[in-house]
Amino acid sequence: MKEILITGGTGNLGYKIASILSPQKYKTTILARNKNVTLPKGVSLLKGDLTDNESIERSLKKFHIIIHCASNPRDSENVDYKGTINLLKAINSASVSHFIYISIVGTNKSDYPYYQNKHKVEGIIKESKIPYTIFRFTQFHDFVLERIITAFMDSNQTTFRASKDMTFQSIDTKDAATIISDSVEVPRNKIVEIGGPKALDINEIINIYQKYTGKHIQIENPIDEHVFYKLFTSRINLCSNKMGTVNWESFVRDSI
Repeated sequence: MKEILITGGTGNLGYKIASILSPQKYKTTILARNKNVTLPKGVSLLKGDLTDNESIERSLKKFHIIIHCASNPRDSENVDYKGTINLLKAINSASVSHFIYISIVGTNKSDYPYYQNKHKVEGIIKESKIPYTIFRFTQFHDFVLERIITAFMDSNQTTFRASKDMTFQSIDTKDAATIISDSVEVPRNKIVEIGGPKALDINEIINIYQKYTGKHIQIENPIDEHVFYKLFTSRINLCSNKMGTVNWESFVRDSI
């Protein structure tokens, strides 16, 4: 039975991947810094910290497939970049048949530090000579809900302020998890870009949100050239490969 290690497995995407993988076919382990975490049925926990080489260097030699979801936008230099270097050193490259890395559409086109570190990670994985697949996904629906709508809404939830040129092609984490889980056996040795089923501008996104929440939200569109905005106004976050069965409206309808 092949052994799979998922980093970032307690996060939204990693947890769903672990839940999907068949316990009859794979022995799945989640790497986490804390012991007190909830795990899917049949999934094991391995305590370790990617930023602490000593905590992982003796425990990762047995795994055949690595699904690397761990990421931290606020500390990407340590968690994403240095953490991946530590991970690659800790695993037995001769026994790993597939290294899957979860990246983001547009990492190769932005000067946003988080994206630059994700792009550097892509490079060191390709150079490692381990069979790999790098999945670049567009934003997840829950990112749009929590990091865009909630973040740019006023405290009364009556006014939303963000650039009118923001556009998202978001995908559901369940769809992304299914795509990844279905791909564990065969490395593609390339970057695969995957986007959600439809691109929507921010006004369309907010209007759908209003429809299911019953809120009456005033949309203000200030001009802001911050690098974070540019990720979503320059359209580098979109791609031609449209996949997924859960669109934004379905997600909002079922989540609110």
